[in-house]
Amino acid sequence: MSAQVLSRSAQKLRPSVFSELTPRIKELGERCIPLHIGDTYRLPPQAALSALQRVASEELGTTRYFRYTHPFGRAELLEEVSKKLVRDNGIAVPPSGIQITCGATQALCALAQSYLDPGDEVIVLCPHWPLIRGIVETVGGKVVDAPYKETIEDPGAVLKPLLTERTKVVYFANPNNPDGRLLNGTEAERLYRFCAEHDLHIWSDEAYEHIVFDGREKVSIGSLDSGADSPRVASVFTFSKSFGMAGMRVGYVAAHPSLMESIRKVSTHQIYDLSDLTQELALAALKQTPDQYQAFLSEQTREYEKARDLLHTAFPDSEKSPGGAYLFVEFENREQAWNTMLAWLEKGVSSAPGEAFGGLHPNYLRLCFTAVPFSRLKEAVEIIRSVPRA
Repeated sequence: MSAQVLSRSAQKLRPSVFSELTPRIKELGERCIPLHIGDTYRLPPQAALSALQRVASEELGTTRYFRYTHPFGRAELLEEVSKKLVRDNGIAVPPSGIQITCGATQALCALAQSYLDPGDEVIVLCPHWPLIRGIVETVGGKVVDAPYKETIEDPGAVLKPLLTERTKVVYFANPNNPDGRLLNGTEAERLYRFCAEHDLHIWSDEAYEHIVFDGREKVSIGSLDSGADSPRVASVFTFSKSFGMAGMRVGYVAAHPSLMESIRKVSTHQIYDLSDLTQELALAALKQTPDQYQAFLSEQTREYEKARDLLHTAFPDSEKSPGGAYLFVEFENREQAWNTMLAWLEKGVSSAPGEAFGGLHPNYLRLCFTAVPFSRLKEAVEIIRSVPRA
């Protein structure tokens, strides 16, 4: 079949960052210590595991988990998410301002299709989560890279020269993937004020919302949108990272109900609905007692902070990530970064090349410190230390 039948945007999409490395990783098999992808070795909360066990033992005689659910999400889950947003994020949004999605990825796809016409521009703070570029481009949008650190320090100086009549949205992750950068209250207010002055919308990707280290402050920019005359923030969350449920594919997007009407229509046409089973597990995670809920998140943060510190011993000159699941390590140039990545891989440690995270960081590598248990991460550190920078 001729490639001409495919859309230009589909043909322009770059392959997965791991496509070139996958055959080598497969060859390593169990010998590979996979630090290239943002997974976790930890189990979800016991409440979610118990819910899964209950479903398997009690509910299989009914059609409940084999029927369609409501396209916006289960009513009870929407209510619990609304309470969670106030409690954890300071975001006051009713259930009518929430859409349950197939992970954060589909939430962002729904935003792109809801907000963007062909030619519209999204300023993306870099380094950025790899898939956001393709998500914008598949609807005909254009990504404009801007440096994260400098932007949140002085939005006017960095962003104003990038604005055109087609600039519509500013996107960032908080905490950031890949370097863990996050917004404190002053930075969030500064960025929000700039976007309000220039009538820009904000997509805040908070997949790693609870994974914050060293007692740092992290502020959800959506908390500044409550009561605004012109609401402009869409906040995206997932159960994948904080609750270790990536395979369940449950996320959600929160915005003012006036914005949510279109987002919900788009989401319905993308996936229609989400499995009642996966929503049941997400609901169980949220309905833990307050003590269980906080104990799970606190223990997870402690364990991940220990892992971060261990991996950092291999790169003592690099910045410690303030949040998230990764170290983002700088090299002298792209060639050195790429050659070092391949040398680690030969020894059994996989990582991700910096060029996947925007056009501003080709001389970096990203390594995940949450993907494997402490003992295997220690093996990885020993291997990394044994390999000179190429």
